[in-house]
Amino acid sequence: MKKDSLIDKRYRIDNVIGRGGTSVIYKAHDIKGGRICAVKQSGDDISREARLLRELNHPRIPSIWDVVEENGYTYMIMDYKPGRTLLDIAQSKGPQRAEDVVWWMIQLVQVIGYLHSRIPEIIYRDVKPSNIILGDDNTINLVDFGAAKKYNSRASKDRIYIGTAGYAAPEQFGGKGQTDVRTDIYGIGAVMYHMITGVRPAGLPYSMDISGNEKRLCLFLRI
Repeated sequence: MKKDSLIDKRYRIDNVIGRGGTSVIYKAHDIKGGRICAVKQSGDDISREARLLRELNHPRIPSIWDVVEENGYTYMIMDYKPGRTLLDIAQSKGPQRAEDVVWWMIQLVQVIGYLHSRIPEIIYRDVKPSNIILGDDNTINLVDFGAAKKYNSRASKDRIYIGTAGYAAPEQFGGKGQTDVRTDIYGIGAVMYHMITGVRPAGLPYSMDISGNEKRLCLFLRI
């Protein structure tokens, strides 16, 4: 969409802040409410994601304001979470201090724990650096719930397999059981590894030679 385009005669588009699959995320301005917001544009049905977000109430998860159908697209209007993704930080600055990463992961565990405390549990299924935004106040926000689902205790495996290579647990590759809370724990570990070592898990060699940063990570995982 072009800058200054209007959605529902209310939300004025500013700039692109993210992309994923068939969706684009924009920073926008609510000209009626005088607030900054995020707008997710998708050609796919995102009603399931919208319904799920409406059920959630957590300061580190964007709240949904509105859903608009217009010009063949669905637009989901949400809280704007300013900051940089952990992927951007890892790519531009390399390995991060273990102390900082531990603090970020503590916050991430709290958010994921909130999802897992729901009845039934909500499995996020796509824990990765590009879905985690770090604000100027050193707090993290979890965004993009397109892959999230409610756990089905009666299912033996997922009907749709989804995830990101390097961060996805084995069961996300199909035919190996249903995703559950352990799936997200796996993703948290992969993100933590990436941020401390600066190495994306998808590109890891099968080697036991580890650096000082990696040794500190192993020590933290034992704790």
